[in-house]
Amino acid sequence: MAQHTAAVSMNAPAAKLYALFARVEELPKLMTFVKDVRRVDDRRTHWVVDAIGRTEFDAVDDGSIPDRRLAWRAVDGTSHRGQVTFEALAPRRTHVAVRIEYHLRGAAGALSEAIGGETFAARLQRDLEHVARLVDAAPENALDRMSATYLFRDEREAPPVPGTSSTTGADEFR
Repeated sequence: MAQHTAAVSMNAPAAKLYALFARVEELPKLMTFVKDVRRVDDRRTHWVVDAIGRTEFDAVDDGSIPDRRLAWRAVDGTSHRGQVTFEALAPRRTHVAVRIEYHLRGAAGALSEAIGGETFAARLQRDLEHVARLVDAAPENALDRMSATYLFRDEREAPPVPGTSSTTGADEFR
């Protein structure tokens, strides 16, 4: 089974970051390899990802703990599971770690992982760093569940990096 991880510290409380990532339907706007996520029912979600080839699967919760860990696993025969953990370092600083595990079948799957695994790992890290930049530059209350439109706009470009002249309110999450 292939496993890829990425981690970064973000300037926001763990509870707010958990709520941000728990909006799984919005993940395609934050993570480039997640193409679509939709709720099938109160237990299942349907995912379309393009990490090392395009894959679709249904997933269920796999031991999530509010404000600490989001976890899922495929339930439709696809060998996939993942988790995002949130470790509070300070009241407004959180270590966020993502772990994705999957198995690509057969010789073609092994070759795909050998060729594309390193690229996917780098992409996962870049995506997580992109989210950290969005969080750093977010205006006040942008991480609140009802007003997170700032982070979930259509563009995938990060706003200006904190400290530039066009950033306002970013320090309020620190």
